Amino acid sequence: MRCRECGAVLDARCPSCGATLSDASDIRVRDVMTKDAVSVETDTPIREVMRIIRDRDLNALPVIGEHEDLIGIVSQKDLMLRDEWFDALWSSSYGSRMFMDSILRRMSSTVDKLMVKDVITVTEEDTARRAAELMVKDRKNQLPVVDGRRLVGIISRKDIVKLMMDHEA
Repeated sequence: MRCRECGAVLDARCPSCGATLSDASDIRVRDVMTKDAVSVETDTPIREVMRIIRDRDLNALPVIGEHEDLIGIVSQKDLMLRDEWFDALWSSSYGSRMFMDSILRRMSSTVDKLMVKDVITVTEEDTARRAAELMVKDRKNQLPVVDGRRLVGIISRKDIVKLMMDHEA
């Protein structure tokens, strides 16, 4: 196992009593999640969502309501594969009037029209292993972390890969 701070290889046993220390399968979501997750509200314009996703190199953004309650999520895939945007993108030549009208309509819409409301989540107390299993099973790049309904963070595949690398023997 490697130290997260300095990278030193650590023995997996307590130097005092010899007990086995926790391994990566015992790590909780709270230990690897991003605590200050970037989120948007339902009235955020799609143009702004796209800018945030691009500028911060994110795969998705949680959508919150009052009291930071999670009410949805919008992903890069949602931005690309919806309704008239998708139809226009694949059935029209780039630059055609139909394509451009579709783009402009989509950009002026708000995130509540596009977000996915049935969101797969984890809690801070779930194991990182459970989060990873859900990501693989449900083909998600990230999962919002909630306390009740309140968004408290986000865990991504990148966090899981970093965890695996940090615990490499």
